[in-house]
Amino acid sequence: MNKILKINLENCFGIGELKHDFKFSTDKNVQLIYAPNGTMKTSLSNVFELLSADKKNEIKDRVFIEKVPVVDIQINNEPIDKNSILVINANNKDTVKSITKFIASSDLKRRYEEIYDELSEEKNRFITILRKQSRSTDCESEMKSAFEDGETIFDYLERIDVLLGKEYQSYDFKYNDVFDKTNKVKVFISDNESLLDDYFQRYNELLTKSNFFRKSDNSFGTLQANSLLESVSDNSFFEAGHTISLSTDEIISSKDDFTTLIKNEMDQILKDEKLLKMFAKIDNALSKNPALRSFKNVIEKDQTLLIELKNYEGFRKYIWLSYISDIKNESNRIVELYKIRKNELKAIISSANAEIEKWKETIELFNSRFYVPFTVGLENQSDIILQSAVPKLTFTYKGSKLEDNNETTLLNLLSRGESRAYFILKFLFEIESRLSDGQELMLIFDDVADSFDYKNKYAIIEYIKDLLENPSVNALILTHNFDFYRTLHSRLLIQERGFMASKCNEGKVKLFAGKYTKDVFNNVFVKKYKIRKNFIGLIPFIRNLFDYLSDEEGKTFLTSCLHIKSTTSEIKVCDIHEYLIRVLRSKSDIVLDFQDKNYLDMVFEESDLILNNISEHSIDLEDKLVLAIACRLKAEMFMLSKLDPEEVNSIETNQTSQLYKLCVNKGLDKRILKSINKVNLITPEHIHINSFMFEPLVDMSINYLADLYKSISRLYADIREVA
Repeated sequence: MNKILKINLENCFGIGELKHDFKFSTDKNVQLIYAPNGTMKTSLSNVFELLSADKKNEIKDRVFIEKVPVVDIQINNEPIDKNSILVINANNKDTVKSITKFIASSDLKRRYEEIYDELSEEKNRFITILRKQSRSTDCESEMKSAFEDGETIFDYLERIDVLLGKEYQSYDFKYNDVFDKTNKVKVFISDNESLLDDYFQRYNELLTKSNFFRKSDNSFGTLQANSLLESVSDNSFFEAGHTISLSTDEIISSKDDFTTLIKNEMDQILKDEKLLKMFAKIDNALSKNPALRSFKNVIEKDQTLLIELKNYEGFRKYIWLSYISDIKNESNRIVELYKIRKNELKAIISSANAEIEKWKETIELFNSRFYVPFTVGLENQSDIILQSAVPKLTFTYKGSKLEDNNETTLLNLLSRGESRAYFILKFLFEIESRLSDGQELMLIFDDVADSFDYKNKYAIIEYIKDLLENPSVNALILTHNFDFYRTLHSRLLIQERGFMASKCNEGKVKLFAGKYTKDVFNNVFVKKYKIRKNFIGLIPFIRNLFDYLSDEEGKTFLTSCLHIKSTTSEIKVCDIHEYLIRVLRSKSDIVLDFQDKNYLDMVFEESDLILNNISEHSIDLEDKLVLAIACRLKAEMFMLSKLDPEEVNSIETNQTSQLYKLCVNKGLDKRILKSINKVNLITPEHIHINSFMFEPLVDMSINYLADLYKSISRLYADIREVA
């Protein structure tokens, strides 16, 4: 389906104005923009990012905040759907809230997290109340260790709900004094099992002899008696005319009589001489371990706890049941909410599990294409709520699986480029998730391969190429890396859908048809040999070739065209032509209409023509190259005029920088030196240009070179006037 993406922006993050229509069709669903640093790339991606987040009101100019922004982005004359936008870059390091950020489709994960947040809020409220009840330092994990059997807190609260209706005896000890986190009490009980067995055996003997207590399969001991006493503690049972008939034919008709009876019976047991000696042995053993001081104090207050602690884990469960029973209403609120939401959660997890094979394919694609020292795997994890199987990413670094399997740990091991490759994986999941939901996508790729090595650059290009085969995908690719731009242009067969951005001083951005995507040496300079500026631009190319071919004569001569040597002022175009055709033999028969021109005169004339016809949006590499050469030549002419010949005769290499050092030592005016130093810093990479690396010139604004040339020309003009 044909689509037109209309962009109309004003005063948006440094973009003073940008108006352009991008035409998409089924077989042409990608647009490519090369934007030098500071032009518009990040600003445009920020606009799309905020539109996708429904934050249009945050789009503005951050410097000139008084300027009213215009944000109008349409597809086929309708405002762009925010849900169709996905901005992809390799800088997004936001941590994910849960695995569903990776795995589940957007609707599933949104509903999953809504339910999770609802349950978590109720759980946190319950835990706050329970903490006060138990006086446990970490009651959630303590309760989990008591009840968990492959379950969550919601599961076991639902399971034990039926047990909360009965009466439980209350204890006044602090939970962690008996059930300590390091299990020292449990270890003590295990290590002193024989002492506790003796105590337990004597206690049961005394129960058997008691007129009140009984030892049987369901013993009625001190714990049960205390529970019964608590149930009649307000005396209402007896005031209603009820009595308790004992097996001894004794009738109990008041709380006081019942309390006295139980106390006397318990004293007969707990003050038994043999039992007291056995307790003393246990107490003595506790005294030898200072870490058990709190537990010792608890036992000395209530010896009967030793009987309960014989079954340590069972008593732990009993204690928690007593705590939760006291706040049963709060527990019921969690259980009822969980029952309402559980089936929906199971359906969500089931849907997520059904997508596992698709995610496996995405992971396999990442592992096979990207060259990084880690591999990504997929396995199941216990879901945070349902304990159902949901996908989980695992990481193996250089053949060794990370023990904590943590994203942060992995990223600390990776280089910048490797970590960016990992963040790309997140977007692969997001893209696949959205496509699986049947969404139409407008993908904004923002320098996705920045800091990648070449192998991984090609990997992401291949993925983009595969992605563009989907009719639901349209893409706008932004980059400030010209090599990446050229590669994309070639691999994706972009042709007329490639653009180069330029921005003037007022911030107005224009997009021009892309250039220099093919062999620049041949297509720009050699083919247009008869054009003066293209002819000049060939000199550094051929000089490099002479260097590679060890042609010292050719190299020396063409060096005289790029630096001011003793013969430079006498060089004519025809002289240069004779050297160029040693390499460019196809040009041997060409007659140049400017062949009799003095070379220096032609360079400066051509530079002046460029200045007179310059546009703030000019992107021509040829113009920039001529200006760079002219800047250096005039700068050297100026410096040589300030130095004695014997000072410069010894210079063999790096002539411009060596001349600059001599001028510094000479004490020239600092403002003059500043202009010359700009030439020294900027022009080498521009002049030593070759067919493999010319991004510095493409990336630089021609206005900067023009201003620099004007500045150097004024210096040289002042000297000539004085002369």
